[in-house]
Formats: sequence, C-alpha cells, structure tokens
Amino acid sequence: MDTTFLETAFSADYRKARINGAALAAVSALHLLLAILPSAAVELYFFLFRPAAYALLFTFLYALLGRNEKKGKEAANAPAIMGIACLVYAALLLLSGVLFGFGQNPMVSGAVVFLKNLWTFLPFVFLSEAIRVQMAKNTPARMKTAMTAAITLVYTFIQIETLHGFVNYNADNWVELIITSIFPLLALNFVLTHVAFSGSYKACFILRGVFALLPVLSPILPDITKFLWAIIIYIVMLAAFVIYERSTRSAPAARRPRRRYGWTAYSLPAVLIAVSLFFGSGLAPWNPVAIASESMTGEFDKGSLVLVEKVPKDKVETTVQVGEVIQFNSGAISVVHRVIDIAHTPFGEQVYITKGDYNPYPDNLPVKPDQVVGIARAHIPYIGYPAILMMTLMNG
Repeated sequence: MDTTFLETAFSADYRKARINGAALAAVSALHLLLAILPSAAVELYFFLFRPAAYALLFTFLYALLGRNEKKGKEAANAPAIMGIACLVYAALLLLSGVLFGFGQNPMVSGAVVFLKNLWTFLPFVFLSEAIRVQMAKNTPARMKTAMTAAITLVYTFIQIETLHGFVNYNADNWVELIITSIFPLLALNFVLTHVAFSGSYKACFILRGVFALLPVLSPILPDITKFLWAIIIYIVMLAAFVIYERSTRSAPAARRPRRRYGWTAYSLPAVLIAVSLFFGSGLAPWNPVAIASESMTGEFDKGSLVLVEKVPKDKVETTVQVGEVIQFNSGAISVVHRVIDIAHTPFGEQVYITKGDYNPYPDNLPVKPDQVVGIARAHIPYIGYPAILMMTLMNG
C-alpha cells in the first residue's frame, strides 16, 4: 500500500476542513460583530462592511480551495427543481393573501427604502450562497455529514434576524421562537446546503434569493400568522428535498439520462401565481368567495367557489335588485345571501333584506349599501373546500 499517497490525501482533506472551519468561524464572527456595534455604525455595517467582508472571504476561499469545476450529476436538475419550489412558495403566499387578505409590508415604505433594502440584502444573499457552495463542493466525502450540519447551523444563526424582520415576530416565549423562526430557517438552510454539495451556484441563488428577498422587497405581504407562514415554508422545503432526492436516485448514476424540464413543468405554478396575483392585487373586477355554510344550498352548495362581481359603493343602490345574490360584510364575517326585499329606514336610507335560500327566516339585520361588496355571477362546485379547510385550521 502506498502510504505516501494516503498521507497526502488525508493531509489535503484536513487542509480543506480547516479552511472551511475557519470560513464558518469568520461568518459567525461577522454576525456577532453586529451585536456589539453602536447603533450609529449599524447602517455602515450593512451598507459597506458586510458586503466587503463577504466578498473578501469568498475571494480567499476561491484562492485557497481552487475553482473545483467537478459537479455532482444532480447539479443539472437542481436549478429547475429549486425554481419550481420558489414558484410554489410564492403561489402559496399569494393564495394565502387571497384567503386572508394582504397588508402593507412595513419594510418597504417607498422607493428609497426599496433601494436601501435591495443593497442591504442582495450582496449578502448572493455572496453568502457563493461561500456556502464553495465550502460544500470542496468538502471531502467522508466529512460531508459533519459539514452539512455545521453549515446549516451557522447559516441559520446568521439569518435569524432576517426572518425575524419579515414576519414581524414578537416572541412571547421560546417555543414560539423555535417553531416559527428557527425551525423554518433550519429547514431552508438544510435544503440549501444539501443542494450546495452538487456544486450548483444557480440553484442556491434561486432558492435563497426568493426566500430572502421577497419578504423585504415586496410592497405587500399576505396578512397571515407567523405559524401559517412557517407551515408554508415547512411544506415547500419538504417537497423540494424529496423531489430533489428522487431526481438524484431515480436511476443508476451510469445510466441516468440528463433530465430537462420544459415549459410544461412551470406552467401550473405559473398559472397559480398569475391567478392569485390577479385576484389578490385587487385589480380583478371579481372577488372569489368560498361558501362555508349550507345557507345557500340549492343555489351555491357548501364548498363552492363563487365569483362575485364587485359593485362600486356609489352604484350599489341603483345596481342591486331584488332576487340577486350579493356578498356583504357583517362585522368580521363575509356573507353571501339573496336580496328578498328593498326597504327604507325612517331616515330614508335604502337597505336590503337578505335571506339564505336554505334558511327558514330572513337575516336578523338589514344590509346597508356600504356593506355590499358585489353581486354573485358564477360559481364552481367543490373548488372552495381547500380554502374552507385552511380557514377551519386557522380558526381552531
């Protein structure tokens, strides 16, 4: 046995391990530095020091470890799989916004703030991912498990503040902090590190870019709880990991054909995003409503998705007629019932008497014109059940 060769191999492996360990220590130190900086220096840290430090660290890694063009066979599919995962993630957020409403993102209050966020996060995201991939693809095979754990933990540590910001988390206890902040980041960084071992910079840039930049650059966000946001992240990360693993093990390595993802692989997520954005932006002339009760059985059965044509507030009194089914707001509840009569208050104000077709009696209170959202024009049976299930889970 050639002991010289073994000694050289082990020496090279330990050299790479020491370099990677030093890089992780440097990344952690850069994040810890933020905690001890005076408040006046924080902005300078984000704008100049952190991007320069990460760029310098990547340069050192590149010089010490080399380019290492060798990539795993799974690298060919990784960008497409991570891209689809990002599309699904965005679609789920937009669908959540359609169901629960959208709110102004407090982190984006204007063009100046948008540009500031772009410079603050964009270099950090892409340089940190370049460092992750550089470390991962130069990790010796026998140290892969330990390095996966180390990179995942360190990168979760340096990103906790980012997730904390975009879900507006205000921790009441450590259990909530772990479930809604730390665990989602661990899931995200585990998948990113796993993919980084394929050597695909593009896949890591895509996944991390969307998850990190969408919350700090989008002017509106779904008005959902931190728990639902965490669940969405868990679901997307689990699906991405399973699909990625299956794509790398679906055939023997020597016979595995290079799989290409055509436009059809992106069509369903793209359609979901387009439809959700169309309705969620408020630009659509219709409002989708899931029928959650049996009060309109016969016309709209429970589980139907009703398309409501919006009616401007100043045209309600001249548009809504007896016999039409309207959507109106009753406190915090949205109701879809039929207008059975039009009456006037002692002060001359026009009001609507409504009733569910399946209910024996009219509704207790008349509906004022400013409560009316629109008129039901069409419906699709059963499509509303997923929305009903989600609302039931959220309301306990």
